[in-house]
Amino acid sequence: MNKVIMSLTSLGKMALNAGKFCCKNITVRMNSSKLSQKSEMSYSRAFQILNELYHIKEVDFSTQCKREKQLDYDVSIIVPVYNAEKHLRSCIISLLEQRTTFSYEVICVNDGSSDSSLKVLYDLCNGRSNTIIVNQINRGSSAARNAGMKIAHGKYIFFVDADDLLPDNAIELLLNAALETNADIVQGSIAKCNTDGQIYYIDKCKQGTTCDLLEYYNCNMSGTAWGKLYKRELWNTINFFEGYAYEDAIIWCNIYPKCKKMAILSDVIYIFRSQENSLFKRQNNSTKCLDAIWIIKQCIRLFHKMQTKESAEWYQMMLWQLSVGIVTRIRYLSNDEVLQAAFILAKQLVEELQLYRQVEFKGKNKKIYGEIETDFSTLQYKKWIAHSDILLYTNEL
Repeated sequence: MNKVIMSLTSLGKMALNAGKFCCKNITVRMNSSKLSQKSEMSYSRAFQILNELYHIKEVDFSTQCKREKQLDYDVSIIVPVYNAEKHLRSCIISLLEQRTTFSYEVICVNDGSSDSSLKVLYDLCNGRSNTIIVNQINRGSSAARNAGMKIAHGKYIFFVDADDLLPDNAIELLLNAALETNADIVQGSIAKCNTDGQIYYIDKCKQGTTCDLLEYYNCNMSGTAWGKLYKRELWNTINFFEGYAYEDAIIWCNIYPKCKKMAILSDVIYIFRSQENSLFKRQNNSTKCLDAIWIIKQCIRLFHKMQTKESAEWYQMMLWQLSVGIVTRIRYLSNDEVLQAAFILAKQLVEELQLYRQVEFKGKNKKIYGEIETDFSTLQYKKWIAHSDILLYTNEL
């Protein structure tokens, strides 16, 4: 019965998004003239508006990433922990009780918790040789993950959030696939559970491997840091940006482009716990949502610093980030001036890319991407918002 309910839920969600896509598309076509409102805002004014609301944090790329050289384990599981006492015990137990032939360590980084999270960690991990507890002042999940990577001894890296769970065969499945395919990243199907741990939905993946970046983006629209097994070398020169919301943007923008092959399993390898008052929802309802554009600016800086070659697939994904990724978050402020300022900054970032106006887009949404480029070049910020809404309700880039 549960499988039937989950299947119906998935089909219903797909049908709803398809309907919204069609409605948005028709609405834009019918109201094209009404949406033809040019922005007269200068870049300096746009930057001032956004920077005064929520200050940009420049990332220092001159400091080299520090990593342990000795590799004693097959995989390092890194868990950032902040005030997670409610579900932390079940999370850590699911990691310690993995049924696997591979060696692994669990690195828990307590990020200044004020509840009993640290006590829970010591209760569960004391006396276990493959666990490490790091206790630091509160600096955010990015800093916690960076602290874990700094001392990790695994050939692969795997991130787990402190309120989520792993099936007991997750590490075995992931590492077997990694060794069989030599993939840079391995991921699988994701189950969603409620606060009581009951699974109510499975985001089922089609098993296989791909060397096509755009195909992989479309298999992984969430772009989260957790739920993926990474080759360690992908992170040798990259840290998460500390102090930023939407820190997972670095996965899409800077980690994926380094991959030559990605493997996907149909098996469930991660259980995500839905929260009514999640961090993502809290960020979207505050000026912190402006990090949606500031972090893309930093990701592009890092991309060019690493001298990574722009690809058509990466450029198409960046257009998605500079349209859907911004509009769906910043619009929570319900302020037209802020949206217009975000549009001007997004336009500037797009025009700095080498492949601007040179890419032949792929996929069923290729025409919309061409229209978004035109929106930028003609300063049509209302159409940019409308076209972003159309892309939002599709299941692929």
